[in-house]
Amino acid sequence: MPSTQYKNELVKRNYYIYLENAKQYSQKTIRCYEKGIWLWEEFSGQADFGVFSKQKAIDFKKWLKSKQKKNGEGTVSLSYCHTNIRYLKAFFIWLSKQDGYKSKIHEQDVEYLNLTKAENKIATQSKNTRFPSIEQ
Repeated sequence: MPSTQYKNELVKRNYYIYLENAKQYSQKTIRCYEKGIWLWEEFSGQADFGVFSKQKAIDFKKWLKSKQKKNGEGTVSLSYCHTNIRYLKAFFIWLSKQDGYKSKIHEQDVEYLNLTKAENKIATQSKNTRFPSIEQ
């Protein structure tokens, strides 16, 4: 039986091939999906993707919102959380339809990978850009 890490790497490779060929995504976009999956692996300690559950989804959201920025100045933004959760959710929805995972990962459990409506609103609102006045 292959190790969990090897099994996960095969699944990720198949997903990236799917994104590139079926969805026609660029390598830059695929790297964004990759980062979301890496965050999940960091949270789960490289656990098998098949152990995903709604409780793990809830715990992941809490973990991600409390994650410190790389420079150590506060926690990550809601837009960062929103983006990575969106990519990770797409991965688990795809995985829930793959052989060997259909009975392990339920699409209803994947739906728990969402921020609250208020958090989504904050994460997706546009930033005000300051422009010089006419006098300036």
